[in-house]
Amino acid sequence: MSNVTTNFTGNSTVEAQEAASLMNFTVRRLEQSLKNAVCEMDEYRRTIVNLEAKIKRLEEAGDAMKASGHYGGWADAVNKWRKVRDAKP
Repeated sequence: MSNVTTNFTGNSTVEAQEAASLMNFTVRRLEQSLKNAVCEMDEYRRTIVNLEAKIKRLEEAGDAMKASGHYGGWADAVNKWRKVRDAKP
């Protein structure tokens, strides 16, 4: 938005109309910025939900691997998994 410097004396209907027009323009820009921010927040929320679902699937897969007792060369990974899983807040 450009810097607009206007001297309103309050004596003219034209000046009042210009002031109202400028205020309406500013309000429309603020409303659009708010709508954009809400859309962005919704996108972030969807991303968070998707990541939480992915984490849950990974935890379930790690638990299943741990429970099976058959690591097939993945013993180090399973041991790391146990440490991370136990340290999770």
